[in-house]
Amino acid sequence: MQELLQNMVETYGDRIYRLALRYTGSSYQAQDIARETFLRACKHLDSYDRNQI
Repeated sequence: MQELLQNMVETYGDRIYRLALRYTGSSYQAQDIARETFLRACKHLDSYDRNQI
């Protein structure tokens, strides 16, 4: 699970941050949104099914 989360952060972290930055215009808020996104993803990793993507 930890490896999956790390891969998700490496793959999508910059994209999520940039998207949040465009919406908020604030680097601080964008970082907070990106962190919250991955914290929520981490909570639900046990129900993640790679085959459904």
